[in-house]
Amino acid sequence: MTRQLVTDVLIDDGMDPAEARGWARWLTHVYRGVDFHGKTVLDVGAGNGVHALHAAAAGAAMVVCLEPGAAGGNPAALQTLQRRSRLAAAHGLPSFGIETIPFDDFPSTRQFDVILCFAVINHFAEDLVPRLPTDSVATAYYTGIFGKLSRHLTNRGLLVVSDVSPRNALRLLAEFLGIPHPLAPTINLRSHQPPEVWVDLARAGGLAVRGLRWIIHRRLLPFGGRLVWLIGRGLLTSHFTLFFERTPTTSGGPDRADGDARTNPLERGH
Repeated sequence: MTRQLVTDVLIDDGMDPAEARGWARWLTHVYRGVDFHGKTVLDVGAGNGVHALHAAAAGAAMVVCLEPGAAGGNPAALQTLQRRSRLAAAHGLPSFGIETIPFDDFPSTRQFDVILCFAVINHFAEDLVPRLPTDSVATAYYTGIFGKLSRHLTNRGLLVVSDVSPRNALRLLAEFLGIPHPLAPTINLRSHQPPEVWVDLARAGGLAVRGLRWIIHRRLLPFGGRLVWLIGRGLLTSHFTLFFERTPTTSGGPDRADGDARTNPLERGH
């Protein structure tokens, strides 16, 4: 049902049906195991709104899209969000609340059951990311970011952070050949960090780690299978999702009783 709703909205928005089905399938893969039903959701860096759309189709009670890039600098992003919000409502889904203020200015009193940060964590301060985890200024800044994300979560709320790891064989080959990454030509992998760096920063910011999942690139998902997942994990895109939780013991500082995302993943496999 969720996949069909996402597909229908994207087709109504003018997307090719095959591409729409591919997006819907991939979003289901990315958020498998995440319970959106009846939850309030904040999508930080909502972009074109597909992740917010998936949350709404999966039963979220309210979805707020925070997209500072839509404030004047990228009017097309705002138009896409508004259009897809209207289409979602036309299909009986909750429309998106759209905020164009920077995350730092987002009211601290607003809390959500689920916060999504898909391909956005490094964009808070791209100049600082390559200096992690050894630089004290970069570490303090990102510890503060995770602390603010924690404060925007309800008790037992879930933070989902997705990014790519720079530990990527295809990246090294592309750099050697002097060409862009074939599957991610617009991504500067030097401005990213492996999951364990984000895990340590999130813990320092007061969040408990609940799992790590390596996910298949959208273009590879139709081929499926564990072999493709293993190849995609280490060789092609190294795309991962981390799951963090705000608990009573993590609301004010580092939590020492959480799981280890490297040894206790939410899901071991694709």
